[in-house]
Amino acid sequence: MLRTTIEERSPQRIVYSDVEVKLWAKSPPSVGAARPEHCPCCGLPGAVVGAPLGLVGHGLRERTLAGPLGPDDAAGQLTLLLRRYRCRGCGAVIVVVPRGVLRGMLYGAVAVAMALALWAESVAGWRVRARVRPGTTDDDYARWHGWRSLSRWADHAARWWSRLRPDAGDRRQRARSVVTQLAARAPMPTGPVLVLACAGALAP
Repeated sequence: MLRTTIEERSPQRIVYSDVEVKLWAKSPPSVGAARPEHCPCCGLPGAVVGAPLGLVGHGLRERTLAGPLGPDDAAGQLTLLLRRYRCRGCGAVIVVVPRGVLRGMLYGAVAVAMALALWAESVAGWRVRARVRPGTTDDDYARWHGWRSLSRWADHAARWWSRLRPDAGDRRQRARSVVTQLAARAPMPTGPVLVLACAGALAP
């Protein structure tokens, strides 16, 4: 099953698959398996038995994803092959991406959720950076200035998870609010907040 999310600012439209990043990276879905049910722009069905395809394969697109893929994983960087389709009805180009990819972000959903969870627990920004950013070295700049991405992510979390309603307050308080709400979306009932937040970040 595919979950449609339209990125209005992009000339391409993004459709989110229910397949998570880890599985997608290991075994990318076929053209038929990843084909959306309908065009997110004009509504034309992607495939109907006995009729020509509405959404035809339009090649692959590479997408780099950084950060841990799970709460127990080390930070890394991988290249995903995304499926593209062209709508025969309106000509729109649709890109299908796995669950866990965030619009306009190098870092994945789990990496952002983990970073905000650690920061919300008062872990120093440079330590969060060392845990989440691939190939990070213990540099003096990060020690003195922290990791500025954390405050930006706390501010913009509602862009990636539309149902979030972050609390007012300073950015670290906002991060705590984001983490609490992500944890509440996790399918498992109990566990460490960081683990729950990472699971909630992947929830449809």
